[in-house]
Amino acid sequence: MALLADTKIPIDQREAALADVVKAADDAAVEKLTAVVLAKSYFTPAAIEGLGRIDKPGVEPLLVRNLDAQDSQIVAASLRSLGRLRGSAAIDRIAKTMAPDGAIVLGAAETIIGLTESLRSVQGERGIYEPTGVSAERAAQQVAVG
Repeated sequence: MALLADTKIPIDQREAALADVVKAADDAAVEKLTAVVLAKSYFTPAAIEGLGRIDKPGVEPLLVRNLDAQDSQIVAASLRSLGRLRGSAAIDRIAKTMAPDGAIVLGAAETIIGLTESLRSVQGERGIYEPTGVSAERAAQQVAVG
């Protein structure tokens, strides 16, 4: 979407154009939003959020690929979008892709309690979740290091 790259157009108008693409929710919208995601621009997180509202083939794999992004906004947008599309199944899939020493940090209003057994709260931490079964390993590492 060349319009998004045109800095002569006010940002609010470009954001509105992106929102209109999301509202279309058709194959053409998925194609346009995917192009925005792959371009890695200011609008990438918004495009990922938009894809999370369109349940079409090809969307979920793109969101999963972006879980490895270096940009935390892109990772967060991908997590929210997967959750919107797949609910607790997305949480289980995310847990499977996490490194054994990985963790997910959720905001104060977010929780996974009661949604999955794939992740559990890190002992002594609020809003931080780790893959189930790694706490004993972490404890052993901390004892070895400490």
